[in-house]
Amino acid sequence: PTANAGAALSAICQSGTSAAMGGSVGGSATGGTWTGGAGTWTNATNASTATYTAGASETGSITLTLTTSGGSCGTTTATKSITVNANPTISATTPASRCGTGTVALGSTASAGTINWYAASSGGSSLGTGTSFTTPSIAATTTYYVDATSGGCTTASRTAVTATVNANPTANAGAALAAITQGATSAAMGGSVGGGATGGTWTGGAGTWTNATNVSTATYTAGASETG
Repeated sequence: PTANAGAALSAICQSGTSAAMGGSVGGSATGGTWTGGAGTWTNATNASTATYTAGASETGSITLTLTTSGGSCGTTTATKSITVNANPTISATTPASRCGTGTVALGSTASAGTINWYAASSGGSSLGTGTSFTTPSIAATTTYYVDATSGGCTTASRTAVTATVNANPTANAGAALAAITQGATSAAMGGSVGGGATGGTWTGGAGTWTNATNVSTATYTAGASETG
């Protein structure tokens, strides 16, 4: 039996699939089977069309072996190697936030290669490249995504980076208050807060406040000598 491993193979990435092996068997051999590597084979018993898919963590030079079968004169083998290049990884991300509508500066680093920014977790065109990305003006919290490409290999998946938009605080003092006399207490303030505010406090005057941190029900008691 004879075995020919075929021409050299181009390098692939982790989880990538090779070109067809292009091998052949002859002499008394009636078939052949490809083996080797930590990945998976497709059509391994077809010496010519078999392909190899690298494992997700497999890197370096991998030896692939074609072993003949059939006939009455034993078996023989032929080998060749394929190089599996590592996929880059996203090593860190820097989300950011702002108050109100505007741009947000985000960041990311990778183990190697060029960082690409996207608006979706898959598909779509790159919005920009590099370790930093400034969003367009946004009015609501928006998630962007990054991957990295190095030597033709790309990270297995994109990583989310969030640009948070917090609402600006708002305050409303409520309706006008009726006049009071010295030492007297006002009606409830009737105020309100909104937007990004979670509370409010009333201040002012030389008198005293009751429930000053309740913007709606707070009342003011004028000082005994306070006028105007």
